[in-house]
Amino acid sequence: MNDTFSYKPLNDSSGIILHGSRVVAEIRDLSLCNIRFHPGGRIVFGETVPVPLYWRQYIGNQYPDRRANVYREVVCVHAGVNSIRLQCSGENQSRTVHSIYDLVITCRKDAYVYDVEAVLKVNPGMSWYVQYNPDHGELEFCNLWPQGSFTTDRLAGKLYNTCFVQRGESIIRIPHHHLESPDKRNIMMTEGDRFGWLLEEENPALKMVSGHTVFAGVCAYMWDTHFGYRVTSGEEGRSLSPGETFRARFVLYSIDGIAGKSLLETARTPDMKELETIPIITMPVNRFDTCLRDFDEPWFDYWPWSVEKHDGADKCTYSLDRTRGFDDNYSLRIDHRDHGTSRWVATALGPAFGGSPFPENARYHLAAHVMTRRLEGQVSIALRFHHPGKGSVYDMNDYETYRSRETVSADVDWTTLEVFTPPITPAPDRVHLVLQLAGKGSAWFDNVEFHARVDA
Repeated sequence: MNDTFSYKPLNDSSGIILHGSRVVAEIRDLSLCNIRFHPGGRIVFGETVPVPLYWRQYIGNQYPDRRANVYREVVCVHAGVNSIRLQCSGENQSRTVHSIYDLVITCRKDAYVYDVEAVLKVNPGMSWYVQYNPDHGELEFCNLWPQGSFTTDRLAGKLYNTCFVQRGESIIRIPHHHLESPDKRNIMMTEGDRFGWLLEEENPALKMVSGHTVFAGVCAYMWDTHFGYRVTSGEEGRSLSPGETFRARFVLYSIDGIAGKSLLETARTPDMKELETIPIITMPVNRFDTCLRDFDEPWFDYWPWSVEKHDGADKCTYSLDRTRGFDDNYSLRIDHRDHGTSRWVATALGPAFGGSPFPENARYHLAAHVMTRRLEGQVSIALRFHHPGKGSVYDMNDYETYRSRETVSADVDWTTLEVFTPPITPAPDRVHLVLQLAGKGSAWFDNVEFHARVDA
């Protein structure tokens, strides 16, 4: 193939990368999207979650001062038969930091390889505060989400069912499930290590070329993966100093199905206790008698209950109790040694998680059986609703909450708590089931039942 690479700019920070007349990829506002790894091949990284060509903080990157793409420019440095080189530069809103990405795309044996060298420098006389992140590096230089690896359209079908990390001869498999398990957090990588998705005919992979230690993390919702440097210590943030510089170099390419199968056959899957200690959401009644261990892979259609801690609930434990229940031996349990507030919550309901849309003008009903021991405080249940266009789905302050009419404030055997709502309009895009202990002691929840009814 003797076609020449070229770059067709659309504005200062956007353009189309061509190989002959074929589109290789696009840059939109300093993000790389519609990426192909073979001439005429399918798009592997699309427009929904493009690959950023700028540094950013993971925490709060929606704010313009925490991402270096507010002031931005793309320059074509070289375009030839075998390769093209683009320089992507940007700064955050306060011009505290300067980001440069050197992107080289090479055609090798009818395959495109993307070589990226990223440099971040704190501008003279400036500092940049970086917020602590417990799950992976705070200073993010890459985020990857292969198109189709998560979908809410059951007819479309999901691509890939696992990720892998390769360090020398060691290959670790990270199955695609929605549990917040340790295999997804603080994945250490250094020079020569690889991370990728399996198993299709084309399987994207990232290889670290620079020798600095990277801490990556996989999102349990849609399995995108964040790559970044940890620059804080403990749980404290850190202000980067004037002139402080960070460098990362990585290569993006694809692995064919044969090579991917070989990787998968030799990969080891760590045993995670969460497979049998975190219950799965079951509708309309949650009896808490099923975990992922009860099902065969693939596991991506199952969604877990999760936990929330608030108001001094550090000395608390959450557990799936297999010794007692309302009408069997299973229930959810919260134990507080000191006063605090914590919750079991079911958040993965509705269209954002592959379920049916919530009906318009529906009345919602939540019921749960509750038992308490040594209680000093209150136990309650609640429904939380987020309405489209009303703030962020990640901020619980933007939700409308309906609490149970009654609460439990003393030791009781199994009793029923219920929530009834008036007709809800407009229909919510998120609904959360909340089981709460506020105070001290122990509480059990069982047979949690949820319904939405539209009046005839």
